[in-house]
Amino acid sequence: MSPYKQVRTINRGVTRKVRVQNTFYKSDLIDVAKELFFPDGRSSKGMIGEFSINLFDFQKNYLPDDMSVGELYDKTGLNSLRFYLATKQTNSTIWFPVGKKKKKKTY
Repeated sequence: MSPYKQVRTINRGVTRKVRVQNTFYKSDLIDVAKELFFPDGRSSKGMIGEFSINLFDFQKNYLPDDMSVGELYDKTGLNSLRFYLATKQTNSTIWFPVGKKKKKKTY
């Protein structure tokens, strides 16, 4: 099982349909997905820098870095591709009580 968790909209998984160029690669798709799911670099779960991000295909396989959208169309024979943005937290934030205030430490 992958340590990544699928990113969903507030409505629990509404599909976002986006048209991209056939020349786009995984990094380009991730950039588009970050703009959709992390507007201004943040989501309800935290800042984008707190997460490792990956993309999966419809079979829950990691999307290859070196294959373009056009090549994926050719390989799968599908007329529509579906990708899933997934994240995993990269750092932990722990609160330590210090007097009456709480001090935030990040590791």
